[in-house]
Amino acid sequence: MHEFKKARGLLLLPCVWGAMMGCAREAPSAEVAQPVSQPLESVEHSHPMTVHWVTHDSFKEMVGESGVIVQARVVSSRPAVQRVYGWNEKAQRYFTPEEAGDRYAETPLTVSTLVVSDVARAKEGLVALGGAKLGPDSKLEIVELGGLAPDGHRMEPDDKPVLRLAEEAIFFLIPAAKHPGAYHVLGGWQGRLRVTASGEIQALGSEVHPGLADFSVHDGRTAKALMDELRGTPR
Repeated sequence: MHEFKKARGLLLLPCVWGAMMGCAREAPSAEVAQPVSQPLESVEHSHPMTVHWVTHDSFKEMVGESGVIVQARVVSSRPAVQRVYGWNEKAQRYFTPEEAGDRYAETPLTVSTLVVSDVARAKEGLVALGGAKLGPDSKLEIVELGGLAPDGHRMEPDDKPVLRLAEEAIFFLIPAAKHPGAYHVLGGWQGRLRVTASGEIQALGSEVHPGLADFSVHDGRTAKALMDELRGTPR
């Protein structure tokens, strides 16, 4: 069992992870870019990770902090890694890549490409891939903690499975630093309301944390009804 400390949209490795919220440094851009050849669900062995997400006290609070709220469907994914450098106690900061040399950890990430079907919110300056306007048929990326580990095993948070091909949901997102069109899901499991084949909402939270009613209160509603409602919320 791997344990990760507080992560807002993404995660933190024993206090080292913050990039996705800004602390840890991102892996080089020369990551594997091909679509994942082996679907995660087909990988037999897994290493569960316990992640202490930075969560929200209410659904309303999460909506208020969202930069982008979209309904979208996963069309492809690719593996990536996050390099995590150690803490320099003397300098009271993380080691730079140059200082660390080959002393770093690599944590698997998954970058999913999604096609947007509806947009309830897109704050100024937040765009789709390629700098395009966020709207129906535009594409964006969601970067998540978890994926295929170097040993070929599956690693993913025990309460936030990595997105699967063709999964559709309403997502509450914040932008990924330095990557226009790429985003992180707010609140870990909170910011992902799955949409069923019949168009109804089934929050991920209902499955992984069924006791927290505020994040499953919309279950059974149509995605269209909630998106129409969210369009009218203050930004």
